[in-house]
Amino acid sequence: MNRSARILYLAKSIVAGDTVTEYMKIPMTGKLQVKPGGYVTLQVPQEFTDNIYNTIYEEGMEKPEYGAHISVMTDFENDKFGPIWEDGEEFEYTISSIESCDPEGWDEMKKVWFVKCYSPQLEELRTSYGMNHLMFTDHDFHITIAVEPHA
Repeated sequence: MNRSARILYLAKSIVAGDTVTEYMKIPMTGKLQVKPGGYVTLQVPQEFTDNIYNTIYEEGMEKPEYGAHISVMTDFENDKFGPIWEDGEEFEYTISSIESCDPEGWDEMKKVWFVKCYSPQLEELRTSYGMNHLMFTDHDFHITIAVEPHA
């Protein structure tokens, strides 16, 4: 199965509520990218998030303006612990489930939908720079699929 077909298959499986643990054996990869402001992300195929968004769409939902990615480090963390030498390197991650919540600390948003991710490599990267293995000490890696701003 080629990369695009695998991405589409995984996205459809998650949306359908299939057991994803069997697919977690197929790692996905993305390139680490240090953004101009210092924010560090892992690139994710846009087609993956677009497929999920189109399938779960409901009134009021919007695509995030910043494209498909996994947040790895904030600009503050990069300023404090950087520079990040792994810019452009590939890291593996696996996906699990789609979840939604009223995001604490993101007052502009009423609701956010995301795919939970797991990446020992990204956790190791963060700890190698002296940071907690997860952002904000308890935020799992995730891919934001959609947002619903407050009216």
